[in-house]
Amino acid sequence: MTYECGELTTISTVLSYNHSSSLLEVNMEQDLRTCFMNAQAAGIVKGQSDEVNKDLAWELSDLERVPRTGWVYRNVQKPESVSDHMYRMAVMALVTKDEHLNKDRCVRLALVHDMAECIVGDIAPADNVPREEKHRREEEAMKQLTQLLPEDLQKELYELWEEYETQSSAEAKFVKQLDQCEMILQASEYEDLENKPGRLQDFYDSTAGKFSHPEIVQLVSELEAERNANIAGAANVFIFNCLDSSKKRDTVWIIKEAIECGQENVRDGDLEAEGEGFELNKIFKS
Repeated sequence: MTYECGELTTISTVLSYNHSSSLLEVNMEQDLRTCFMNAQAAGIVKGQSDEVNKDLAWELSDLERVPRTGWVYRNVQKPESVSDHMYRMAVMALVTKDEHLNKDRCVRLALVHDMAECIVGDIAPADNVPREEKHRREEEAMKQLTQLLPEDLQKELYELWEEYETQSSAEAKFVKQLDQCEMILQASEYEDLENKPGRLQDFYDSTAGKFSHPEIVQLVSELEAERNANIAGAANVFIFNCLDSSKKRDTVWIIKEAIECGQENVRDGDLEAEGEGFELNKIFKS
């Protein structure tokens, strides 16, 4: 028997289905939304379109609270959420001047590409989850989410996500570059906010050579030039301070100052004695 959403029997039917099918163990702490999605997928419950869309909005609200894991691992204070990241990507897609791209599709791809993270979280490279496993988890999450939509929209959203994952269109490739560009733009902003130029260099290193779209190449070039100038300026201040004769032989002080300037990986081995001072050639790498 199939029940319509809103009937008095719906919750008990959903719970009964989930329990009998052994899809998950139902208890008082169980998230009933997951139970509903499982039952709906099996055709036990049919949701009305307004209710179903409300359920999707409820699920996606978690994106506002899921932090971007890379920033968390680097101890960034108040890191952006996945929702923040996707919104700026969508706006960047909206204002592209490339007339060869379907702008509307680019915006849609940007808004969908990380949607699964409201369920699986933001899986970062540092988590060491194999690419295939990451894809499997996100694919399962997308199928779960799209079940909350009418059939025509289920297909549209899932295919948008799949298009991005497979990089099967010019729009998907453009949005992928926007994804990486937005990340290093955010890295530069965090360096500025912390007044530690160069601290998040590894994010720049991870995107080296991955940009090819002219607009993005230009944006990244301007961003890197401004950032390198900030790093050089910080290095000049640091070296000037090292000329203080009372401190220039104090390697502990030099390392502390270098770290304050964003050079977190400086060690004693990076300082080569030269006369009465130190060779600082390994400290600042732009």
